[in-house]
Amino acid sequence: MQEVMAHLSLYILHSISPTPQVDFKFKLQGEDPVNENDLCFEVFGKTGITRHKEFKAFFNATDPIKPTLSPSTHPNWKIDPCLKHLMRASKEYICLGEKISVDEQDIGFQGMHKDKQRIKYKRVGDGFLEDALSADGYTYTWYFRNQVSPKHWTDKGLSPLHSHVMALLQQLSLGTKNYKCGMDNLFISAKFAKTCFTESGRNVMIHGVCQLS
Repeated sequence: MQEVMAHLSLYILHSISPTPQVDFKFKLQGEDPVNENDLCFEVFGKTGITRHKEFKAFFNATDPIKPTLSPSTHPNWKIDPCLKHLMRASKEYICLGEKISVDEQDIGFQGMHKDKQRIKYKRVGDGFLEDALSADGYTYTWYFRNQVSPKHWTDKGLSPLHSHVMALLQQLSLGTKNYKCGMDNLFISAKFAKTCFTESGRNVMIHGVCQLS
C-alpha cells in the first residue's frame, strides 16, 4: 500500500510541477535542476523508472464489482467520483454573496476524444466544455456539456443549456435568496429570466448582455 501511494503521489506532483516525461523525476537534480527531483530519487531509488512502468501496466483503479454505466447516459462515469468530490469540496470552501455569474468554461487539451468540441473563440483552444457557476473568479459548481440535460427542466420547455443552468442554481444554499446572477448573451432570454426567479427556489435574478432578436 505504501508503494502504491508513492506512485499515485508521483502523479499529483507531476500535475503540480509537470515535466516532459514522468521518468525525469527519478533522477537527481544535479543533472537537471528544473525537471529532475531529489525527493523522488530518494523514495523510489535507482530502479524507480522500471518499477513505475510495472505500476502503470498493472494498476487499475476501477471496481470490477460495480456495473459499467452506459456512456450515452453517463459519459463521465469513470471520473465521476473524483468530480463529485471536487464539487463537494469547492462548495465547502466559500460562502457566496448575492452576486454570482454563470458562464461556460473550457478545459483545453491536445488529444482526441469524442466529446471534444471545436472552439475557435477561446484562447485555451479545443477541449471539454462545461457551464460553471462562479463568484469573483472562483468556480462554485459546474455541469459538463456532454452530460444529459436534466429531464425535469427539459420537460418544462427549457433548452438543454438553460436546463444545465437551472441544475446549477438549485445547488445554491437555501439559506440565502435573492441572488443576482450575471450572464452573457448565450444564456439570456426573457422566459429563462422568469423561470430563474419563480422556479429555482432561490429567487435568482439574472441580468446581462442580450441580443435584440
